[in-house]
Amino acid sequence: MPSRKPAIYLLLAAMSDFPSQVTAASCDTHAERPAASDRYVIKGPEVYDNTTDLTWQRCSIGQYWKDGAGCIGNAQHYNWNDTSALGSTSGWRLPTLNELSTLVSPTCKPPAIDETIFPNTDTGIGYWTNIIGTGTGPLADTPFAWAVIFKDGSADQYPTSHLGAIRLVRSGK
Repeated sequence: MPSRKPAIYLLLAAMSDFPSQVTAASCDTHAERPAASDRYVIKGPEVYDNTTDLTWQRCSIGQYWKDGAGCIGNAQHYNWNDTSALGSTSGWRLPTLNELSTLVSPTCKPPAIDETIFPNTDTGIGYWTNIIGTGTGPLADTPFAWAVIFKDGSADQYPTSHLGAIRLVRSGK
């Protein structure tokens, strides 16, 4: 009888790469995207959200803003543990899950973020939040953090060793 140990190890290894829980976005695929002009006040590389009283960096970390062209370059990807030093000056910080989820477009049409406000958003990877927890079962000792995926507007937990993108926020104007 063949040994089943390799299959079990492969299964456990595969499970560690899968998110532990998915939160689907609420979508209306027939709705038009709402006008952003009343909600957002744009000031070059930053945008103030009148609804949430938050100021967002329009570009992901690793990109830079260029007037007339938007966010230039590619978003850098970080594991969650390397995010703690980012944005710690001038009040910039990782957003909470609720804060980052406010950027999800209610229509969830890919991408599920308003690209006129947040151009060149990386939709192929999750954006880290400051919310962290641990896994369950065989992953009970594995730290996880929440991320929002702007491809479809979903939120999910990923091991903190995974790579994610970052969009910083600060409170107020």
